[in-house]
Amino acid sequence: MMSNAAGQNKSAEAELHAADHEAEASASAAASHPDFPFAFYFWQERQQPFQVQLHWHQDLELLVFEKGRFVLNSAQKPMELKAPAVVLVPAWCIHGMLVPHDGRAQIFTFDAWMLELKEADERLEFCLDLLLTPDLNELIWRRGDPHFADVFNAARALAERCSEVRRPGAVERLIIKSELIKILAYCSTSPYFNLKDLRQSEAVQAQQERLKNLLSYVADHFAYPIGIEDAAAACGLSKSYFSEYFTRTVGMSFSEYLLRLRLKQASQLLINTSLPIEQLMLKSGFENKSYFHKSFKQIFGCTPLQYRRARSVP
Repeated sequence: MMSNAAGQNKSAEAELHAADHEAEASASAAASHPDFPFAFYFWQERQQPFQVQLHWHQDLELLVFEKGRFVLNSAQKPMELKAPAVVLVPAWCIHGMLVPHDGRAQIFTFDAWMLELKEADERLEFCLDLLLTPDLNELIWRRGDPHFADVFNAARALAERCSEVRRPGAVERLIIKSELIKILAYCSTSPYFNLKDLRQSEAVQAQQERLKNLLSYVADHFAYPIGIEDAAAACGLSKSYFSEYFTRTVGMSFSEYLLRLRLKQASQLLINTSLPIEQLMLKSGFENKSYFHKSFKQIFGCTPLQYRRARSVP
């Protein structure tokens, strides 16, 4: 697995960005449960494009791009993917994406070991072991690649089933597992599905580790009055180099990233708590009420109170 430092710091980053898919998704189904660590989300067309910020987690993630031009961000250079395309993100792989306003996609996240069979299957064990190996790149299928149609159609069929089931029962859970195993079986036929081709270079590994530590620091401290000087000092970098490095790697300035992180936290507190606006604003790192309201409306298109009311359970 990844280094102890990154592994220990991952929790704050992962917990905050675990809500990214659900918050930005048009809807979600088959939500994750301790006894069934699987979640499904789908994105549909909207008025504005949106950014899923860089994050990582132990779960595997399967992205099925059905329509639009997406930009996949990782420790490597941003990559434009025109639908149809499928991306399998291994455990601990840092990733994010820019979703176009006309984008349509399905997202599956799941704990790899929930697919383990009582009687070991050699091919399945190989797939799971490989995808849980640290420091791997994403595996990408485009139209024309071997078995692309098999992977894409199997994932679409699974998405259709998941969209009809909010809380899968025993039969639905078994079907979902079998469909995921089928998808992994197709994935394993790729000529690039091996450690040699998927392993990141040492330079990319070092960049991922630095980026994870940096984003973990921000995730742990965003509720406090931190600035670019604090983050640069925590990384042992000069302010000027840090600013250039952060913008180049993350795709936005540090101040914009910090603002979006704080707004994401505020949006989750609005949905999941009954805290007064003033309290949740402070818990999210905002000190100025007018700035908070202005920034929130600019990103979400409504006031915090309107956001809470629209998402409250009747």
